[in-house]
Amino acid sequence: MSSSSTQASKVKTNLRLRRNYARIREVVEVPNLIAIQRRSYERFLQANVEPEKREDIGLQKVFKSVFPMKDYNNTANLEFVSYALGTPKYDVDECRARGMTWAAPLRVTIQLVLWDVDSETGARNLSALKEDVVYFGEIPLMTERGTFMVNGTERVIVSQLHRSPGVFFDHDDGKGHISGKLLYSARVIPYRGSWLDFEFDVKDILSVRIDRRRKLNASVLLRALGMSSDDILTSYYKTDLVSFGKRGLVTKDFKPDQLEGQKSFREIKAGGKVLVKQGGKFNRAVIRRLKEAAIDTLEIDPDSMAGMISADTILQAKEDVRMPAGTKSTVKGTLASAGEVIIGWNAIHERLSAALQDLDEAEGRELCSKFSVIVYAGDELTGDKINAKGETVEHGSISTLRDLKITSVRVLYLDDHHIGESLLKTLKTDKMAPPPEDLYARLVGKPTSDSLIEIYRRLRPGDPPRAETASATFKNLFFNPDRYDLSDIGRYKINHKLYVSQGKEAPPLTQGILSPDDIKEAVRYLLELRNSNDPVRYAIDDIDHLGNRRVRAVGELIENQYRIGLVRMERAVKERMGMQDIDTLVPQDLINYKPVAAVVKEFFGSWDLAV
Repeated sequence: MSSSSTQASKVKTNLRLRRNYARIREVVEVPNLIAIQRRSYERFLQANVEPEKREDIGLQKVFKSVFPMKDYNNTANLEFVSYALGTPKYDVDECRARGMTWAAPLRVTIQLVLWDVDSETGARNLSALKEDVVYFGEIPLMTERGTFMVNGTERVIVSQLHRSPGVFFDHDDGKGHISGKLLYSARVIPYRGSWLDFEFDVKDILSVRIDRRRKLNASVLLRALGMSSDDILTSYYKTDLVSFGKRGLVTKDFKPDQLEGQKSFREIKAGGKVLVKQGGKFNRAVIRRLKEAAIDTLEIDPDSMAGMISADTILQAKEDVRMPAGTKSTVKGTLASAGEVIIGWNAIHERLSAALQDLDEAEGRELCSKFSVIVYAGDELTGDKINAKGETVEHGSISTLRDLKITSVRVLYLDDHHIGESLLKTLKTDKMAPPPEDLYARLVGKPTSDSLIEIYRRLRPGDPPRAETASATFKNLFFNPDRYDLSDIGRYKINHKLYVSQGKEAPPLTQGILSPDDIKEAVRYLLELRNSNDPVRYAIDDIDHLGNRRVRAVGELIENQYRIGLVRMERAVKERMGMQDIDTLVPQDLINYKPVAAVVKEFFGSWDLAV
């Protein structure tokens, strides 16, 4: 071996001098890995930061999330002001020799706010304000080596690798069913709160699970968010505008993104040139020629209308319908004249729903009875008024549409490259959907409360459901910052997956709760992913990839445990506030820090990751 290969280079690190015998020169220095732990714990404590300048992280975030604590009568509040860390009684070496824990006393400034409540109006007036500094036990300090001195023993808190919060899409690789069919699923994982799972079954029905409970139809969740069947269809499906012309001519709007792979019903010419022959396929070259020729409509086979799905609800007034007395709607005068046809869900809401909101159910149903339904959104169009069984077709007859001189109707665009029939199948199996003949229920949104009650039954099977309780429980699941938190990482991942990658405006990164739009967009992505041929825009995630994992360092771990201790303490505080004469008490009398101290002691002394 040459002398050059045996010669060692000297590398100076933060701790000591190392000799490097490697033949390949180091490009990047070995990072100080202990600094990760130290930085994490420093951010948790923020001991050297003035109280008013502390960031909303670590210990500061925990106190602000649990406080204020209110009594059950809403006459008293305990509010967090600030905290301060004292000086340890002994240094590290003395603690090691004495078998003690190197820790600093924690004192928290708390305000007790008392209110006088007017029994008639419910108005509150400030009665008293008492401020006190409350001892909250001790918090162990980290040594320069990134360790903790606990009962005279040097211990280390091991960082934890866990699933990153966010939204993740996957399939079962065909292992879920004997047919080998890919069953797609989505999962919304928060940092803290309820998990939300969407999954397809072998029949293409989309279901949802909340906290891994028994699954229910996904449309039930969408209805709980305030969507009707018509809203669901028009929100997720693209539409074609089909127009009726003279002598049976039927045309539809030219939409390039919905044409590729289809066949032309007629030969299309422009400027004496044949752009596509009859029966020819619309490929990219043909579509480009049609664009250049400014073609805006295409003739389609009239027989192909049978089987299309209407995107509009179409009503006809049986008689002159006047705005009922006492309604506050901005629409005044006549709602509809006898024989008038109202097309489109938005038009129905504008002219009918506003009036229904101010009427009781009996009056509302009487108003709805003055309209006949020609076709509901989601109905399959049929060619004749009589079906193959000799039965009269009540809704969706193309002949009826022509007789009413309706010139155009929107239909859902269904193909194998976008959102297919799975959502339609899901809606048809939804037992919470109103019956076809119940126009009133479709307009006033009755299914929303029914859906909330159904979700409540799945979450708490033994409790009797009530509309108010079901609504509050559902709101606490995903939309209450005290119960649900995506964290900055989770919000970033959801924004990138559901909004930024799709060219949509994303919510702010500070929004820690889910929004209804987040849930709706997660469903949209899953529906598109199932049929999409675009692996860049729609792709499954590898949950085991390190990009979908994150490290919980010591500061984050102790933050979670400290929150648990404060929540336990909160229950006892509320009981004391209700049982004693609170006017004579100060914050020190109400707060017992022992549940918090016990959690901290257990974390550093006997927790699995404390070694």
